[in-house]
Amino acid sequence: MTFAEQVALDMANIFTGVFVESATYDGATISVIPVIGADNEKGNTFANNGSAGRGVFWIKAVDVQWPTPGKKIVYNDITWIVARVLATDGVTHKVEATCRESAWK
Repeated sequence: MTFAEQVALDMANIFTGVFVESATYDGATISVIPVIGADNEKGNTFANNGSAGRGVFWIKAVDVQWPTPGKKIVYNDITWIVARVLATDGVTHKVEATCRESAWK
């Protein structure tokens, strides 16, 4: 088994576990592993001014070929905006997203 095949198998097993939640990406239902950070944290997507909630979502590449900045993830009735792709291995994408962005702290 190649390393890439082992990574794919490992991630397939992780996405069947207790950490998996349901969300929507651009209107389509997908499985994610959410890591929700602090809410109302200083700074927003592109500047140190204002505030925003921050989170990281692990998304399967078969569900979303390439997450696009500005697209919406709705998780637990909160709309998150994709800020950037932090990492990808061809099987999963690690995506940073923000919610409740404000120009004021």
